[in-house]
Amino acid sequence: MAEMNRSFFKKGDLILLALAALVCVGGLFYFYQRRQNQEGYNYAVVSIDGQEVLTFALKDYTESTTVDLMEPYGVPATLELKDHQIRFINVTCPDHICENYGFIQNELESAICLPNKTAVLIYTPEEMKNRQ
Repeated sequence: MAEMNRSFFKKGDLILLALAALVCVGGLFYFYQRRQNQEGYNYAVVSIDGQEVLTFALKDYTESTTVDLMEPYGVPATLELKDHQIRFINVTCPDHICENYGFIQNELESAICLPNKTAVLIYTPEEMKNRQ
């Protein structure tokens, strides 16, 4: 009986696997470098019903500061800024999902309160320059 030569991976499979690993490592390196090259802290932009109403430079907020959105904008919510981060607190909506987001500060993070049509989006300093 002839002996069968079995191999778990073929040469083509190993090359494809190595290429996929390289793409993953390259992607991680890209995002790591992008975060390291930032000129400082990010910005939080608050939108109500699609209109941008407030912008916060997170670098300016180390101590706890609250911003009530009810008086100026009629939104029953409060924002807390602390340690270069921002979050929703004291929101009067049925599910409080926006409060469960917790603090956000990094690029591509957001917290959204759908019932109140309010969103907090995080932008890098470079993105803020391009928006102006």
